[in-house]
Amino acid sequence: LMDGFRSMGQAWEEKEDVLFWRGAKIGGFRKQVVERMADVPHTDVGFMMWESISTAGVNSAPGCLPLWEHCGKRYLAFLQGTTYSSRLKYQLLCGSTVLATRQNWGEWWTRHVVP
Repeated sequence: LMDGFRSMGQAWEEKEDVLFWRGAKIGGFRKQVVERMADVPHTDVGFMMWESISTAGVNSAPGCLPLWEHCGKRYLAFLQGTTYSSRLKYQLLCGSTVLATRQNWGEWWTRHVVP
């Protein structure tokens, strides 16, 4: 596990030159973004699908990548969904450029983030 987090301190030059996003297939906005970005060079955007296969917590999410793999990308998207997402603070820790849409929900500190 800790080996994966080493990429969080990765130098900019070592990061993959790509805009990256993964998220749940909720809301029309996300669907539009994924469709429009499908053929754009240097993008890797897509949906992950939650699959509940066990009541004991053994579940699957095809398309999901661990956070440290997100950190290996130069550009990270933070797209508005239909609920609160805690991902922004972790994306900011990656040292990547985060491109965020305006969110309906936030944390105590998000009002201090200036574009």
